[in-house]
Amino acid sequence: MADQKIKVAVISAGMIANAAHIPAYKHLGDKIEIVAVSDTNPVSAEQTAARHGIPKWYTNAEEMINHLSLLYNRARQSSITQELTEIIAGAEAIS
Repeated sequence: MADQKIKVAVISAGMIANAAHIPAYKHLGDKIEIVAVSDTNPVSAEQTAARHGIPKWYTNAEEMINHLSLLYNRARQSSITQELTEIIAGAEAIS
């Protein structure tokens, strides 16, 4: 768990995000992963994503948050299910 990156989604793809916020996150290196950016202007969102190597872009921040929450909750649930399966298998092997 300690080796996992903090996932960041950026709301707004304006000048300050491009000149300050995103570069500051990237400066943190392996600790942070920028997973998405949103802006009401689709051109700004797409260009910012391309410029900074951000894999997903959205034009609606609420949609971005909902989609990412679902995506990462599913991944977390899968990980928990795998751990429980291993614990149960280990307990059954002991008994």
